[in-house]
Amino acid sequence: MTKITPPDPNRTADVGRAAARAAAGAIPLFGSVAAELIDGLLPDPSANRRDQWEQEVSDSINEAQDRISDIDRRSGSNFFEIKGGAAVVAKHMTELCPDGLANTWITLDDLATAYPKVSPEDLLDGLGDLEIHGLVRSQSFAGGSDIFRLNDTAYEALDPPIMGWKPIEDAKELSKVILTMGDSIGVQDLYQQIGWPRRRFNPALRFVLRFVAPGHISQECQMDYVTGWFLLTNPERAAIRKFSKD
Repeated sequence: MTKITPPDPNRTADVGRAAARAAAGAIPLFGSVAAELIDGLLPDPSANRRDQWEQEVSDSINEAQDRISDIDRRSGSNFFEIKGGAAVVAKHMTELCPDGLANTWITLDDLATAYPKVSPEDLLDGLGDLEIHGLVRSQSFAGGSDIFRLNDTAYEALDPPIMGWKPIEDAKELSKVILTMGDSIGVQDLYQQIGWPRRRFNPALRFVLRFVAPGHISQECQMDYVTGWFLLTNPERAAIRKFSKD
């Protein structure tokens, strides 16, 4: 698996926030060309937390790479580096999603309205970079604007540094609750037991369902959860139990 090399330590604290803003476009991974994002994305250097933040972001992306296929083949890149317009887009789309279902579509115009100081070209390139790396999906219409949404795998990579929770770790906690239930799991009951908001619940549930055969997962259309219910066989239960203890 291709690993990210965490960036070199940031400028010393006495350089100040002005220098951080001036160098915003060069920040690896989630650095932004938009100066207004510095306060949200880049911890104050005087707090001496930038190195830790960069390491956490790098680790998060690296952990997710095993589940994002064909990155090297499609991009020809040896590094998973998100910066500039891609950082703006990743942050905006991750925070905008209300339920973790990857059903929230946006246009380039939406992004340009939200970030008027970032050029449309940078935003469009950012969308392209994220799509190359399997984090964003696009859809085109004849005579209309392209629309974009997060891919299912995006939550595993982007939620830890942006939302503050880790879907894979959440999936382990969710698995422990699932193992106390019967062979037929009602997702509404599971949701009420775990007590998380849907935005956090659905990415974790989606990960757990990788241990369940597609034929055992309800395909009934509904708006609130990844699925309405699923069945567990003994081998599937054993696999989930093992995962919850890893």
